[in-house]
Amino acid sequence: MYLNFRAFKCYLLFFILVSFQAQALSKKQVFEELNLLIKNKQYESALAFSDEYIFDYAGEPTFDFLIGIAAIKVGKYQQAVFALERTVIVRPKWKLARFNLAKSYFYINNLLAAKNELNKLQPLVTDKKFQQNILVFMERIEQSLLNKQKQLKQVIGISIGHDSNINSGAILDEFQSPLLNQPIQLSQESQETSDEALYLNYQLRYQTPINQNKLIISEVALFHTDYKESDNNKFQSSIAQFSVKYQDTLLWSTFQAGIYLRPLLLDSAMYRNQYGIEGNLIIPINKKINFSVQFGAGDSEYSYLTDLNSRDRFVGTGVQYSEGPFWHQLQANMSEVEAASYKSDYNSYKLYLMQYQSSYFISQYHQVNLLLQYQDYNYKGIHPFWLEIRNEALYRGSLSWRYYLEDNWTWQLSLKHAQKQSNLPIYEYDRNEISLGLMKQF
Repeated sequence: MYLNFRAFKCYLLFFILVSFQAQALSKKQVFEELNLLIKNKQYESALAFSDEYIFDYAGEPTFDFLIGIAAIKVGKYQQAVFALERTVIVRPKWKLARFNLAKSYFYINNLLAAKNELNKLQPLVTDKKFQQNILVFMERIEQSLLNKQKQLKQVIGISIGHDSNINSGAILDEFQSPLLNQPIQLSQESQETSDEALYLNYQLRYQTPINQNKLIISEVALFHTDYKESDNNKFQSSIAQFSVKYQDTLLWSTFQAGIYLRPLLLDSAMYRNQYGIEGNLIIPINKKINFSVQFGAGDSEYSYLTDLNSRDRFVGTGVQYSEGPFWHQLQANMSEVEAASYKSDYNSYKLYLMQYQSSYFISQYHQVNLLLQYQDYNYKGIHPFWLEIRNEALYRGSLSWRYYLEDNWTWQLSLKHAQKQSNLPIYEYDRNEISLGLMKQF
C-alpha cells in the first residue's frame, strides 16, 4: 500500500507539471495577447498582464514598446519612458518607438530630452505625413520651452529700524572757510540727525522670450523711507528704478543692453532724475565661475541744485564664483562724472569702486549675506568756497541674515554701516542702520 501511495504522488506531480506547461504562454502568445489588449483599448489590463512577464521579457524591444504605448495611454509617463528607453537602445532606428519616447519625455516636462529624440528621428523619416507630425510636435516643444522662460516675479517688503544719520549729515557742527574770518555754524538740516525709520519696498521682474536665445527683461523697483519724527518729513525719500533690457546669446556668452530711469523724491517732491543706457557681457569660464564686463552712460538732473547736473560714463568688470552653499562676487568699476556746466567743473570727478559680496546658506532656511565696498572720489577742480580740490573716500558694509518660511515668506535682519572721509570735514559723516523686516515673494 505504501508503494501504491508513492506511485500516486508521482503521477500527481507529473500531472501538475504537464498542466503548468500546457497553460504557460509562449513568447509569441504573450506579445499577441498584449497587442490585442492594447488594440481593444484595455490599457490597464495590458499593463497588469505585462507585469506577469516583466522578468521574462523586459529588454525585448517589442514587449517594451507595447508596455510604453499602454503606459502613455493611461498617463503613466515615467513608466513609458523606462520601457521606451530600453526599446530604442536595442532598436535605435525604430521610428515609432522613438517618437513615442519623445512624447513621454514631453509629458514629464523634460522638454530638452523630447527635442533631442525628435532631432535623432528626423533623418530617419521619409514619410511626408510622419515628417509633418514631427514638425508640429517640434513646434509645440519650442513653444513650451519659450513659455518656461516667461517669468513674472514680485517681492514686497516692510521693515522697521533705526538710522543714526538719516540725512548723512556732517559730524561737526561748525567749519572754517578761507573766505571768512569766523566759523560757519551748520544748520540743523545739515547736521547729523537720528530717528526710527519705516522702510517699504516693491520689486517686479518680468521676462518674456523672443526665441530660445533672446529675451526682453523689464524691472521695476520702488523704495520708500519714512521717519517717526514729523520734523524729519523733509528727509522722507522715495526712489524708483525702471529698466528694460534686451538679452541675447553670443557664442558661449550672454549679452544684455538696455535703458534705465531712476527718479528720487524727497518729501514727495522731485529732487533728482537719472537716466541712461547700460550693457553687460557675461562670460562663463566653467560651471562655477562667471566673468562679466559692464558699461554705460547717463545723465543726472537736479530740480533745484542745478550745479550738480552731470553726465557720467562707466565701465566695470567682475567675477562670480559659486560652489555648494557659497556664492562670491568681486567687482571693480570706474566712473567719470562731468558737470553739465563748465561753471560747476569743480563737481566733476572720477570714481573708482571696489566691491565684494558673499552669500552663504547655513541651512535650508538660514542665509547670511555680506557686502563690503570702497569708493574713491578724485575731484577735478578747486572748490570756489573751500578753495581746495576735494579728495574723498567712502567705506560701506552690510551684514544680513535671512530666515526663509513657507509660502515664500522671509524674515530679514540687516546691519549697515557707511563712513565717508574727506579732506574737507564738512563732507565727512558716519551712518549706521539696523532694521528687521518681512518679505513676500510671489
